[in-house]
Amino acid sequence: MGIYFPTEIDRVLHHSRRGEIYQLDSLWKLTLIYEKLKSLGHKIEDVSHDITQKIPKDLFLKFHTSDFVNSLYTGKDREFHIESSGVFWQPILIPAMYNRVVAVNKALENLINGEKVEIVIADGGHHTTPNNAYGFGPINPVGTALYNHKEALKDKKIVILDLDVHLGNGYSFIEMPNVKIYDIWGKKIEKWEILESNENYQNYYVTDLKTWNEKFAQVLKEIENYKPDFLIYYAGVDVLESDRMGGITGFTEADLLKREIKVFEMCHQNHIKTLVTLGGGYINYHNPNEIQIEREKIVSYHVQTITKALEIIK
Repeated sequence: MGIYFPTEIDRVLHHSRRGEIYQLDSLWKLTLIYEKLKSLGHKIEDVSHDITQKIPKDLFLKFHTSDFVNSLYTGKDREFHIESSGVFWQPILIPAMYNRVVAVNKALENLINGEKVEIVIADGGHHTTPNNAYGFGPINPVGTALYNHKEALKDKKIVILDLDVHLGNGYSFIEMPNVKIYDIWGKKIEKWEILESNENYQNYYVTDLKTWNEKFAQVLKEIENYKPDFLIYYAGVDVLESDRMGGITGFTEADLLKREIKVFEMCHQNHIKTLVTLGGGYINYHNPNEIQIEREKIVSYHVQTITKALEIIK
């Protein structure tokens, strides 16, 4: 079992079109989750690369096109390739995204070698296609790690379970015959590229808790029947009705806890090796006096996901 934290992400800033400079929710919360887990006594491995040394492109190129990777490294054609992510191009993106890919790649390798559960305190890049970075994740580390380990995984059954409230369009581009992808979502942006549903890629649009629970139960049953060797769980907490950028009507904190318990109990009972990455979760800024409270809440939701995985999957 390992918990990994890709470093340098705290140096990535967002430059808005209005000239503001700040860090996005999807980035600042990762450092706070890391600090909270450390305070709880969890051992975490920092994944880093000496930024004075050249960072190789080979891992990125496992999943992403050369045009996309060159844009990441040079800033050329960045509005088309990189800045469609909502994170403006900056040189620190290269080591930050490399560390993210290395962390997910290492976690998957450890599962292949016998570990039961691995955690990466980072976004799994579910909006990023081979050639474009939609959403706020300017790389697709899950797709990259899977493609990098294709040979080792060729005889294994793999499931990606995407329970972020936003459509995981980037995962639709992971085309491996032994990888099934299930995505239950309630929001999307029209410009996002997506491949059509097929035998290995299924997405379900829902907006209310009753329908969400029905689809969730259906998907869990399908996963159990498929009997996968590995499950990659993209755990978004933006399903909460109160979330600023997400929200399934009626979805409460209690429902979030039930979701995590059901996912991890299924993995434990069916001996499914599990990799957890963190999806969306966005605070409300309407009351400046409550921002700190909002931050603590969102961090606690993500920490709950991680601690439940470690507690249940043994």
